[in-house]
Amino acid sequence: MDVNENNASEITREELHNTNLEHNNKNKSKISKKHKRIIIVSVIVLCVLVIGLVLVLIFGGKDKNKNTKTKKVIVENKMSEKEFKAIVDAYGDAVTLATNNYMALKNGEIPTFNDIKDSIIFDKHKVVCKTNKINFDGSVYLNKCTVDGKSISKDYSYGELKEEPKKSGDKVFLYKYNDTYAGQDSMTGEAYKNKIYFVSSYDGMSNNITLVDSYECYNKECEGYDYSDTINKAIIYDGEYYLYDFNSKEKTKLNIEGNDYNNIHFVENSNKVYGLSLYKNNQGNAFYNLDSNTVVTKYQYDYIYALDSLNYVLANVNQDTAFINPNSGNVEKVISGLQSISEVHINGNTYYQAYPYSDGPTYSRIVLNSNLDRIIPGNDYVSVFNNDSTITVSKNNDTHFYTYDLNGNLIYTSREYKSIQKILKDYVVVLTNDNDLVLLNRSDEVLTSFLKVTDKHYLHPLISGWYTTKGKNGIYFVVGDNDIPYGTEGSGLEYYYIPSSGETGVIKTTGVGGYAKPVLYLYPTKKTKVEVSFQKPELLTTTYPKFDKSWVVTASKNGDLYDVKGKYYYGLYWEEEGSTEVDFKEGFYVSKENAIDFLEEKLTTIGLNARERNEFIMYWLPILEKNEHNLVYFELTKEREKYNKLNISPKPDSLLRVAIHVKKVDGFTYIKEEKLETFKRKGFSAVEWGGVIHN
Repeated sequence: MDVNENNASEITREELHNTNLEHNNKNKSKISKKHKRIIIVSVIVLCVLVIGLVLVLIFGGKDKNKNTKTKKVIVENKMSEKEFKAIVDAYGDAVTLATNNYMALKNGEIPTFNDIKDSIIFDKHKVVCKTNKINFDGSVYLNKCTVDGKSISKDYSYGELKEEPKKSGDKVFLYKYNDTYAGQDSMTGEAYKNKIYFVSSYDGMSNNITLVDSYECYNKECEGYDYSDTINKAIIYDGEYYLYDFNSKEKTKLNIEGNDYNNIHFVENSNKVYGLSLYKNNQGNAFYNLDSNTVVTKYQYDYIYALDSLNYVLANVNQDTAFINPNSGNVEKVISGLQSISEVHINGNTYYQAYPYSDGPTYSRIVLNSNLDRIIPGNDYVSVFNNDSTITVSKNNDTHFYTYDLNGNLIYTSREYKSIQKILKDYVVVLTNDNDLVLLNRSDEVLTSFLKVTDKHYLHPLISGWYTTKGKNGIYFVVGDNDIPYGTEGSGLEYYYIPSSGETGVIKTTGVGGYAKPVLYLYPTKKTKVEVSFQKPELLTTTYPKFDKSWVVTASKNGDLYDVKGKYYYGLYWEEEGSTEVDFKEGFYVSKENAIDFLEEKLTTIGLNARERNEFIMYWLPILEKNEHNLVYFELTKEREKYNKLNISPKPDSLLRVAIHVKKVDGFTYIKEEKLETFKRKGFSAVEWGGVIHN
């Protein structure tokens, strides 16, 4: 390398060194300026913090213990003042205590210990509670509380306050019947005053009832079971089973689990509610004691009820009546052969009448003394208490009637008659050996002769008795005239006697028992309260259960029916005066020999199910086989509705009404075959069958 190259290289290094020095000096200058800015900002922030701290110390000293996360009510009515002060120290005004008059904190002042007993304010929300228990550890049991005027959860234990769930919009309605008169005892003439109330999931069921009150539901599956006007409470299922008070609008949870109950009803007499009868599917009824909130018997009883004069609840089991201690559930007494008992009050003493399980007269009624012992031995008689404290008795297949005193001593035996038709309070209707139908007093004196009975007459003692017709209270005896076609005036005759005036007479009607044994089955898609009435209720002659302007029943999917007191029925039964006119220009010829095959085939075509067909055939087969030759016509839904429309609420999705018309003929008769349509069941189905016998 020559000298010139070396010099050049040195210059270059020197220049580079000078350049670096100049650059470093510039950077040092920049850093110094940045540090100055940082120091200034830091001083400002520090000043702000100091000022803020001073402000906190001045204005926030009383909030040093504030715990804003707590949401629990930490108050107990029985806590000591020391415990109260510990709460205040721990939570400050995160939990503020107040009276019912809403005493808020003023200038940080804490209310006195006595101010905390009724209500609480926390996190600036007003909470008013009536408390059963609020634990010192912060958990809470609420009986009834509101937050800022809004209702919150009832029976919410060990947790924070929550709002009630939203209501579903559905309701259970409380109704009462407009007319409290429910008819008369056909034997005694005594009026039943039956002010019936009931609950239902359906509104506007008929004009015969008045809406009294309602309960708003939280669940779609919401149903009213029964109502007691003694305590003004209803049994309601709303997700769980409750006893709902229509006065206080509060409900108490019942200790009833599951949902396999066909019916639940109150067991009560006129002034006391003993408990509940629970009917569990395929098992039977059990008794539920409301005081202990437990089921105290087995699920084995047919029916459970109570009487005013007894401190037991009564239950039917195996054709006996059991007397059950309502507290323990123990059976204290059993009377064999009795299915129901009612009480009778005579001269300040209580006696009883009972319906036995027996082959005695239809509607047999036996009498018991105050010790529930039979006054007259046996089951095969009908009895009635008279005004003079005696008992009139008609025995099965006997041609006399008898009078006993209340100790069971026989004091009078009547003359012999062809038959005893009806015993009544102080009166008896008999058929004499000369076929005169007469009304007697208990001394065999004839008060009036109704008519001379011939082969054309058909007597109806079961639907005869004491009635009030057009304001006249008296004894009515019903007779059918088979020579006059159904639907024609005079085919039915009502002979009457008015004891208060001695007036007698006869009322001609258009028929007695026109439609024989109509029975109505109800098959809702779920357990449903159903009301049934008729467009022409005046046509009804016999009903079971008792019809008072409408029937109200709880219907299950399988067709089981229960009335408002929990009594079971498989269908609703009635008979009607008259019928649709049938000319038999079309229908079917049916001989005695092919009656079974005919009924099975045609009823299947019409759409009756197996149970309905069986019951239809058991009733109508003997009638068809009684005649060697028959003409048959099936009156179906449209025609039946024209004659006497059924009102069913809620309205069924499908309705079938069948009435078989039977006419005896002397031999084979040609008839145009009736075309039958097949009924299609859908949704809530209702099915009725019955029929008419033509002369």
